[in-house]
Amino acid sequence: TNVPAADGGALSSIDRGVEVMTYLMSKTLVKEELAHGFKATAESKHTGLELMVKVADRQGAGQALSAYGLASAFQMMAATPLTLRKEAFEGKQVTMEQYDELKAMQK
Repeated sequence: TNVPAADGGALSSIDRGVEVMTYLMSKTLVKEELAHGFKATAESKHTGLELMVKVADRQGAGQALSAYGLASAFQMMAATPLTLRKEAFEGKQVTMEQYDELKAMQK
């Protein structure tokens, strides 16, 4: 399937689709399905991940409203939430474990 160029109605449809996919990508089940080659139907030519790459590869995609959503979705596929959390604590004065202990003491 062709991904429409970034113009008018097609752009807003793509942006809305990327917004939904980015939200869904936060769900482990959806992320796993896409990573393992999910297709909408058995007759679908492309996997969901291939279609996301096509959207990211269209002309002007880097400046589109959907660029951040695509980047976020690909990041969520590439790393687990725990990995992202650990990276957030790198170089900080408090380790992730120490932070968790402090939060537990506040309860």
